[in-house]
Amino acid sequence: MRYHDMIDNVTNGNELFASYLQNSVKVFVPTSSFISNYGETTSDHYPVWATFDFTTLTSIEQPTAGNEIPSRVSLDQNYPNPFNPTTQITYQLPSSQKVTLQVYDMLGREVATLVNNQSMTAGSHTVNFDGNGLASGIYIYRLHLADGTTRMRKMTLIK
Repeated sequence: MRYHDMIDNVTNGNELFASYLQNSVKVFVPTSSFISNYGETTSDHYPVWATFDFTTLTSIEQPTAGNEIPSRVSLDQNYPNPFNPTTQITYQLPSSQKVTLQVYDMLGREVATLVNNQSMTAGSHTVNFDGNGLASGIYIYRLHLADGTTRMRKMTLIK
């Protein structure tokens, strides 16, 4: 079998593009001492790795000040991010709404419900999230309102 003329790639979405470390892609070429019959027992692709830097904050939405009522629904980036083991999630509502705030792992499994279909007043709200008991990794938090509005962001737990 010939492996030298194989093409492989890493697909990267817009959300990760800014965090990608240039020229970090590596192809793992197994040696015969690692897997003696690699060519006969595996697919025709070598594992490919890329490195991403999630330690840099990429965007900040300014929170509303004092008693000011926001003009639109917004979900802020959690702070701190990355976090270990706790972080704060802040969101703004322009009117009173029933709110659900949930956290999901990267496989789409719900790992926490922080606000469960609760009536919330207009203004800014902050919720604490404790990642104890969860593995290090990237999680998605999702704000869903009774009127159908949904906002999502990612956060990184590092232990």
